[in-house]
Amino acid sequence: MGDVTHFGDRAVLAAALSRLPPTYSLALRLRDAGLDRMLIAECLHLEPEAVDPLLTVAEMKLAVLMDPEPPHRLRHLRAE
Repeated sequence: MGDVTHFGDRAVLAAALSRLPPTYSLALRLRDAGLDRMLIAECLHLEPEAVDPLLTVAEMKLAVLMDPEPPHRLRHLRAE
C-alpha cells in the first residue's frame, strides 16, 4: 500500500492512527516518515522479517477505522 497518506484527509488520518494500538500506529508513522524496514524493526524491537506482516495488519486495521461503513456493518443493516 505504500504510505498512509493515500488514506486522504490528514486530520481524519491522525485521529484513526491514534485509535490503533501503539505498535501499529508507530510502524505506519515510521514508514510514512521514510524509514526503511530495518530501522522500523530496530525502533520497534522486532525481527526485520516481522515488519512487512506488521505493516500489512496495521494497514488493514487503519482501513477499517477510516471506513465509515465497513462491509460487516452493511451486512448487519441488510439483515434487519
